[in-house]
Amino acid sequence: TSDWSPIIRRAVFVGLAVWIITIGVASIVTFMRPVSYVSETKVLLRRFVPAALNGSLAPTAYTNDSEIQLAAALIPSELVLGKVVEKLDLNHEWGRRYSRGETLKTSITLELLRRRIDVRTTSNSPVIGIWCSSENPAEAVELAKATVESYVEFRAEQVRHHLESSKARS
Repeated sequence: TSDWSPIIRRAVFVGLAVWIITIGVASIVTFMRPVSYVSETKVLLRRFVPAALNGSLAPTAYTNDSEIQLAAALIPSELVLGKVVEKLDLNHEWGRRYSRGETLKTSITLELLRRRIDVRTTSNSPVIGIWCSSENPAEAVELAKATVESYVEFRAEQVRHHLESSKARS
């Protein structure tokens, strides 16, 4: 057994050294990352269907999972996020922060915004969760709120357009 003791000591030493280095590197990387805050909002999806004879639309729950996925895919689109960029003046605001004061192009701002937004659905649930992250907690809340408001405004425009076109056909 005395022949094995130097090998075992060396293995334990190397194992401890690797463990200490790994913990050290993980700690450094963790503390170097910027602080990030997340704000979560949820949207309850409703489908509008023609009501009986009066030409108006009445809300009903979404039942089709593909419709929910389609709505979730619409949120990070330019149709919705473009309104968020305008509403919060992100081209100018983020240009000041990330581009030495120069106003960003909308396409770049949209890409930055998409990286900060996570849209999630749950099977057979008409609820969509929207998570927005930022280094600033107030900005995370603003992004989440503006995203939901822009989506609701977009859907309201679609409903108004549908009502106007159905009245025009009558």
